[in-house]
Amino acid sequence: MQSEFILVDDGSSDNSGQICEEYAKKDSRMIVIHQENKGLSAARNTAFSLARGSYIMFLDGDDYIEPQTCALAWEIADEKNVDVVFWNIQTEYAHSSTITKPFTGESKGLTPEEVNNLQKNVLDFNAKIAQVFAKIVNREILINNKIFHEEELRQGAE
Repeated sequence: MQSEFILVDDGSSDNSGQICEEYAKKDSRMIVIHQENKGLSAARNTAFSLARGSYIMFLDGDDYIEPQTCALAWEIADEKNVDVVFWNIQTEYAHSSTITKPFTGESKGLTPEEVNNLQKNVLDFNAKIAQVFAKIVNREILINNKIFHEEELRQGAE
């Protein structure tokens, strides 16, 4: 598995773009794109249009993953021959944290009833399924079904 990291500096007014460039000098898998501020959805579409990997994962500046997350998710996707791999989300607050599980129980394929339930919840922001983080998705599924981010959404909507 060859990884690539596409960092999009979406018109930042701080040192984010420079920090991205410094990381890219240390790791040849990183590609840095600088663009005028177009918003979250446009930045994600920019990265997606350049991506060449089998699976796509989005990670924003306020997200964190463990070092082996991508490798483990890819191994599961490859071993199970699945198009999407979800994992739990831990949200940090000032004095507490919560863990959200997109699905309960062990990892498995979904029954038709579970797929229907997923479809009903996919646009429910609180179900943590509609959010783009904490999952990898088969790139070809997204391309073949013309699934992109709506660039008109400019308020951080997933």
